[in-house]
This record gives sequence, structure tokens and C-alpha cells, in this order.
Amino acid sequence: MQYNATTVGLASVLTPCQCVIQYPRNIQIEWFSQNYCVFMLESSKSGLTYLAATHPELEKVQFIHFSYNNGDIRNVYKALDWNETALFSAEDRDTFYYKTAPSLLDLNYFLERYKVS
Repeated sequence: MQYNATTVGLASVLTPCQCVIQYPRNIQIEWFSQNYCVFMLESSKSGLTYLAATHPELEKVQFIHFSYNNGDIRNVYKALDWNETALFSAEDRDTFYYKTAPSLLDLNYFLERYKVS
């Protein structure tokens, strides 16, 4: 099932490649509501695509996996059989997608399986 919403501003995060990437503040709202999300972020500076997640034990976005081939990241993301939300930005007419973990146990299993080594 896919839900649709509108973005409510942007937040920034520093990636492992030292690039600042913005993402919808809706992710933080989900996080504060104890809903944990997995999403993709792309760095135009380094060319890396990151798979990122929010986690209750961390105060910032956790980077799980990265690749120069964003197809690799997309395949991991697509394999998640979790509810997906599409956020629409009126300013730049872009869409940001994220998936919500059904439980903390599911999120932890996913993080353990795909963590950056």
C-alpha cells in the first residue's frame, strides 16, 4: 500500500562522504512518532547513493549501505515489503519515497543484514 503526502520542509544530514544532503522533514516527524523509515539519498557531489534509516537509539539518520551504482541501492530498497509513502514537493515538483518498518524487530533485522561494513 502506498500513501501520499506533501513535504513539510527540509532537514539536512552530513553523509559519510562529507556531503550535505537535504531530505523531507516528514521523516523526522515519523521518527519522533516512533515510526522508523528506510529511504535513499543521492549525493550529487560524490556520486554515491545511500540507503539510510531512522532508528530509536540514534539521534541522527543512520547510513546503512552505499554504492556508486544507484541500481544496487534501489534493488535493496525495492526488496523491502513494507508500506511506502510518496512525498510530493510543490517547490521543485519532486517526489521522495520512504518505507516504514512494520516493527522495530523488522528494522533491526534489516539493519543487521545491510549495514555498512
